[in-house]
Amino acid sequence: AFEQMGRSDSAAFYLERATTASRMPEDVTASPFVHQRLAVLYARLGRVTDAERHLAIAEHLWDRPDISVRRKLDAARAAVSVARAMAG
Repeated sequence: AFEQMGRSDSAAFYLERATTASRMPEDVTASPFVHQRLAVLYARLGRVTDAERHLAIAEHLWDRPDISVRRKLDAARAAVSVARAMAG
């Protein structure tokens, strides 16, 4: 919802909390979907190091992705690549 309102920073903040909250179920905290979204959000925000970290986690958790997941990973990789180019 925050992202749709143009508040990517708030969206990233709450998703980040979901990955670290000790009260969250393990399947939520380790969800590659959450890490993929964070990679894209952080890339858009210009936070390249954070974007790269979450992309690496998503890639690790999705060791054999199907085609729809590969598209999500490709989108995250592209977003991180653009963020790197803009930062460098």
